[in-house]
Amino acid sequence: MSSYFSQAAACAGVAGALYVTSPAIWAGLRKRSIENNTAYFDMQKLGTSREASTKIPGTAVVCGGSIAGLITARVCHDHFERVLIIEPEAWLTTEEGQLTEAYAQASKRARIMQYDAYHGFHAFVYSALANLFPNFDEEAANSDVKVDRTNMDFRVSGVAPPPAPKYYGGNYPKRLWGSRRGLETLLRRLALDKKAYPNIEQVVGSVVSLVPDKHHSGTLAGVVYRDETGTTREIPAALIIDATGAAQAGQKWLSELGYAQDLHIQSYNPRAVYACIIMRVPPSFWDSLSHMPDNARGPGAGPVMFLMPNIEKENRAAVVVRNEHGFIHMIAAAWGSPDMPTTLDEYIAFVHSLHVLEPLPDWLFDFLDKLHEVEDTFTLQKIRQSPSSLLPYEKCQSLPDNFIALGDANCRINPIYGQGFAKVVTGASCLNTLLWQTRNDLVIPRNFGRKFFNLQAPKIQPFWTSPKLFDYPRPDTVPVPGEYDTQFFKFMRWYFGSIRKLARKDEQANLVIYRNGMMLDSAPIDLFHPLLVTKVFWRWLTGVA
Repeated sequence: MSSYFSQAAACAGVAGALYVTSPAIWAGLRKRSIENNTAYFDMQKLGTSREASTKIPGTAVVCGGSIAGLITARVCHDHFERVLIIEPEAWLTTEEGQLTEAYAQASKRARIMQYDAYHGFHAFVYSALANLFPNFDEEAANSDVKVDRTNMDFRVSGVAPPPAPKYYGGNYPKRLWGSRRGLETLLRRLALDKKAYPNIEQVVGSVVSLVPDKHHSGTLAGVVYRDETGTTREIPAALIIDATGAAQAGQKWLSELGYAQDLHIQSYNPRAVYACIIMRVPPSFWDSLSHMPDNARGPGAGPVMFLMPNIEKENRAAVVVRNEHGFIHMIAAAWGSPDMPTTLDEYIAFVHSLHVLEPLPDWLFDFLDKLHEVEDTFTLQKIRQSPSSLLPYEKCQSLPDNFIALGDANCRINPIYGQGFAKVVTGASCLNTLLWQTRNDLVIPRNFGRKFFNLQAPKIQPFWTSPKLFDYPRPDTVPVPGEYDTQFFKFMRWYFGSIRKLARKDEQANLVIYRNGMMLDSAPIDLFHPLLVTKVFWRWLTGVA
């Protein structure tokens, strides 16, 4: 790997000289990187509607009514006269699907394994939802989904994180804490609010095929779906969105009409498995835990601790989070087939056994041990994650003009990294950007679908590529055919680890990690700022740990 060090050091010198002599060039490159490789600027445009007279006539049909479908439907409401969500599960169209106390639902999502699990939500995600729903904070509070400015306790190999960047002066960007059940139910209540969004409606059914437009080559006329009685119905559509999640049904529908015949699906299996333990505590539970830090026990707190492994020493991770209505979620995650905890005592032993470079704080185990008081609320869910997959539609020769796919329907990734919701928001933001660029058109223009996939592809590529850095070294991972854990991947892991170590003492490195982690006004290029690269290699050359 020394050759990579020497090459990177030389590049760092050139980049440093460029930055010193032409800082404006660096600023331009950074802006372009944010525009091309993230949806940060796209997200800021969410929530602004066209005038009613300029909305596209016809129906935007959203195939699937989960998180991706609900957010996409809200985006389409700003641009179309009518938005129709077609969702297979009938109970989601009832009051139960919109409860403020989601835990009281008697029903459960049939096709979503992680429905009861904790989900990770970046500051980027909160900003998008706040733009789409002006009353988001109010309704989140009604559902006890936490919105706060907490800086989470994220530890790699048990090493305590640095203080939050001074850049924010203690006023950190807002973010979310909640379960999948809690947030999805909240979004459904918001998106299907007839007073706020009268053009959105939801019907029960499953899309079975697409209808070609006999009068316009390359365009789809609508969808065929089967309703809850088994009756087949046809709906005309101006735009069709595949939000079917892990089913990725769009590829089958397109193939039946002769589209996307050259779609080469990429797939790899990280063989990730996790156990999610859920317990519920009363408000008085926290009274004897005053020695816990405020970001873990305060009234608005969400995180307790995130424990991620050093991949050279450990293949397991643990997460402890406070969710809505007093529920505590404890996750044990791993790659391969290790024994997973099935009781509270086994979970405590699991956390104790993790390889760490610094001892974990006593308050964490005091908290876990105190959960024995509410052991009668214990529930357990074990999940083996499906393989990750990417459908690169943008590379296909033939695509319909008015079809797109986003979220898991386009790219399914390892959920251990908590990027799934951000990936959905990225796709929905790209759709909104394109619809705004064509806001003077009352029809979906030619090649709209291709333009969407071309816009989305480089922005979701980091979600697809970055997990490989940490999945591929695992001996049980089955890579994409022809791929492997390259020397470049090994160098990048060393480099990122070096920045994390530097961040404990260096404010620039700390801010870069924070911004990238929260998906704020940042881009991959920020990790290679010439001054930052120089600091990393200087520490390496001088032997500083």
